[in-house]
Amino acid sequence: MSFELGYRSVTGHRFPTVIGNGETFMFDYAWRLIGFEKKIGAYISVLLGYTILKGIGGDPKVSILSYGWTFRHNLARDRKWIPFIGYGLLLNNLREDGLDGSIYGHQTRFEFDLDRIGKKNNRWFIKF
Repeated sequence: MSFELGYRSVTGHRFPTVIGNGETFMFDYAWRLIGFEKKIGAYISVLLGYTILKGIGGDPKVSILSYGWTFRHNLARDRKWIPFIGYGLLLNNLREDGLDGSIYGHQTRFEFDLDRIGKKNNRWFIKF
């Protein structure tokens, strides 16, 4: 299980009243698929996220609800820093303040991350 707080940049959007970056919060719950008995791990997770993009001049703003699956494969094990690669396929529901309706789309993401193994099996990670 992980919680992510951060700042997201959305490139390639075509909303003339919206700045393409803002705050985001994500939660995911993962299951280990392989990697038992001293083998490198691979995981599948269910992800739920929420992003707020600011509008030009502060208003209107756009909110994006994201949900889907991510797959992650560690590249090492039994180290203080563990690199991994990931792939995700998400469905996005985008709403703009002041407009009726919403827009659905999909998002494909590729990630390179580093896990930092801490005390009591806590992990901190950096995601690119």
